[in-house]
Amino acid sequence: MSARRSTLRRVVAVGATAALLTLTAACGSSSNSTLSKTTPSAGPSLPNLAGQSFTILGQWTGGEQAAFQNVLNSFNKQTGATAHYTAAAGGDEATVLGAKVNGGNPPDVAILALPGAISQYGTAGKLKPVSSAAQSAVSANFSPGWAKLATVNGTLYGVPVDASDKSTVWYNTKLFDTAGVSPPTTWQQFIADGKTLADSGVSVPISVGGGDG
Repeated sequence: MSARRSTLRRVVAVGATAALLTLTAACGSSSNSTLSKTTPSAGPSLPNLAGQSFTILGQWTGGEQAAFQNVLNSFNKQTGATAHYTAAAGGDEATVLGAKVNGGNPPDVAILALPGAISQYGTAGKLKPVSSAAQSAVSANFSPGWAKLATVNGTLYGVPVDASDKSTVWYNTKLFDTAGVSPPTTWQQFIADGKTLADSGVSVPISVGGGDG
């Protein structure tokens, strides 16, 4: 069984929300040959991937899929590669990806919705680390917290690509002041403050804008 069949090639992207992340898995070339460099008329230097192809599994459909396909078309044109994007059936990427990995036919790139998936597959040895160039790009362009989300046992498997705010917790400042509590900075304080607010007769001091994303 080839390495491509037994592992996800590499996680490459992480998109984040306030408390829930959108992570992307990504791949390197299926070939072990040395890649030459080409310089497009605009943008950074990209590798020459002529004749090589890779697959991408995600949950983007409709306008998002069309926009992403435009990016892939440009990448293909500049590198000579052929990228194939597939949207997970029913939008249930976790189930589709799990079936592909367990069946020995993982995609080269998987756009994930939870950081726990990177930990799961990384711990199981189903991922390959990002390249040294990608690691340098993450260090130069993102705060350490982003890299931590895609790191398993000290190894980086992903880089951020998208962010969506879907889990922000909002609180009523007047009710907090009346109860004599300050906005918590730890989970333990959050629980304690919640009890204090409840004991003071407050029934709805916070809200989660789950539909805002």
